[in-house]
Amino acid sequence: MTGTRVTAGSLIGLLAVVALLAAGCGGSSDKKANEAYANSVCTAVAAWEQQVKTISTTFSGPISKATLDTKITQVETATKKLVTQIKTVPAPNTSDGKAAKQQLDQLST
Repeated sequence: MTGTRVTAGSLIGLLAVVALLAAGCGGSSDKKANEAYANSVCTAVAAWEQQVKTISTTFSGPISKATLDTKITQVETATKKLVTQIKTVPAPNTSDGKAAKQQLDQLST
């Protein structure tokens, strides 16, 4: 899983960045832009989370190395999709938005 390993720490960091961004620190237009960005990122993370939960709970037949390898590949694919989605969300033109985008880009690598 080169380049797409997502750890619990990375996800916690991601959620912290999104929470700070959603709080908004600027004027009302900055706050709305920050919230829209945070909502887009949160939507992508929520979809990824649901997909991973589905992958981890749907087994047919006995659990084997091949089955686990398939599940790992599915999670890797879902994670790559998440990274792509997050990277394509345009950051708001605010200091908080730019800082959050930079942190998300670092987390996704």
